[in-house]
Amino acid sequence: MADSNTQNIELKKMGRPTKIDDECITNLESVFKLAVTDRTACNYVGISTKAFYERYNKDEDFRNKMDRARDYGRLAAGNVVIDAIAKQKDVATARWWLEKKHPDEFQPLKENERPNITNNLNIMGDEALAQFLYGFVKDLSGNSKESQSDANGGENTALPEGSTG
Repeated sequence: MADSNTQNIELKKMGRPTKIDDECITNLESVFKLAVTDRTACNYVGISTKAFYERYNKDEDFRNKMDRARDYGRLAAGNVVIDAIAKQKDVATARWWLEKKHPDEFQPLKENERPNITNNLNIMGDEALAQFLYGFVKDLSGNSKESQSDANGGENTALPEGSTG
């Protein structure tokens, strides 16, 4: 039989309350959108990285919010790069982006390395690359034959149908 004194006892959670409340989550999302590191975000909002990772690993909704916020910075930066390449025809940015995004094809030459087909940017030079990019942007708008001709100074260098190069 239960003692009358123990019947009215409420079970309480043990441990300290979490510092990761709704306000903290909103602040983390805002900071992560700036493409900062986990440590920087945690320091800014006043929580430990241990608490962050514990919550991140056990709470799917929290994890999804943090991942979306992290992706925002990457997407915004990528948008700026692509705009510089496509709209401003920025050759230096195009070269950098291709080297970073496609290193197997567009890595810079190492000392004493001879040019080959896998390091096209070093073969082309800035002016040829600018013409190529201009043609590429025009191709996106559906003017493929005209753009190939324009990109090569009026000379159409498109391969005939059935030709392999």
